Amino acid sequence: GEKMKSGIVEMAVQQPRLEVKGVTEEMYDVRVVLAYASADIEDVEGVPLDEPAVIVVRSEGGVRFFPLGPAKDGVRRAVVTAVRPPPLREEEAPEPPDFDRLRLLDAEGRPIAGRAVRIFRHSASGRGVTDGDGFFNSRWKSIATTGGGPVPSPFVLEVEGWLTRVVTVEKPGDLTVRYPAGAIDLTVDDADGAPLDFAWCVDGMTGRGKGGKLTLRGVEPGRRTVVVGAAGYGSRLFVIDVPPEGAKPLPVVLNR
Repeated sequence: GEKMKSGIVEMAVQQPRLEVKGVTEEMYDVRVVLAYASADIEDVEGVPLDEPAVIVVRSEGGVRFFPLGPAKDGVRRAVVTAVRPPPLREEEAPEPPDFDRLRLLDAEGRPIAGRAVRIFRHSASGRGVTDGDGFFNSRWKSIATTGGGPVPSPFVLEVEGWLTRVVTVEKPGDLTVRYPAGAIDLTVDDADGAPLDFAWCVDGMTGRGKGGKLTLRGVEPGRRTVVVGAAGYGSRLFVIDVPPEGAKPLPVVLNR
C-alpha cells in the first residue's frame, strides 16, 4: 500500500526508468526529489529511482508536487502540469529583464565570499564561485547549446552552505540577493554515532551535507519543516522553530 509521509509517497518498486510527460518551457525547474537526493529529470543517473519520490515542478505561477506511482513494466510515470499565473493584458506583459552580475549578501549586508554557486532552470545551468565582494558571474550556457546567454527569470539559486531559493529578476543591472539571518545546525549520525553523508529538505528546498555536519544558513526565522535522510537509511521529519539570531541545533540519528 501507499503511505504518505511529509509529502512523499512511500512504495516499493524495482530498478525502474523514469518517464515524465507534460513538461513545457514555462516550467523553469522540474526535479525528481527523494528523501535524501534530488536531480533534474534530465540528469537522473545515479539517483535511486526505486525509492519513494515526487516530481517537483516550479513555474512562474508557483510550485506543484506530483507523487511518482509504482513502476509498471519497469517504468515509473508521471504527468505534470504548471501553475499558471493570472493572465496579463497585452499592454501589461513585461519583457523579462536581463542583469549583469549576481551579488550575494548575508543578513548584515556582508558579502558571501568564496562559496560555490549553481544557478539553474530546466535544461540550463551555470556554476562558479563568489569573489571577495560576493559577486558571481551569472552568465550561463544552455545544456543544449554551446553559447552563453542571460539567465531567464525566475531561476533557482544554490549556494554552498546556504538554503536553496528561487530568485526573480525585477530590473536590469546588478542583482543583489540578501539572505535571512536564520540558520540550522545539522548533526547527522547513525545509531552507533558514526557521521553520515546526508540530504536535507527544508520547506521543499533540497541539498546535501557531508561528514555528518552542516550549518545551513539563510533560513527564514520561524517555523520550518525539515526532512533529513541518507542512502541506505530511513528519513526523519522535524518541525522546528528557527530563531531570528544564531543557529537552531538539530541533532539527527538515522536507522537502517
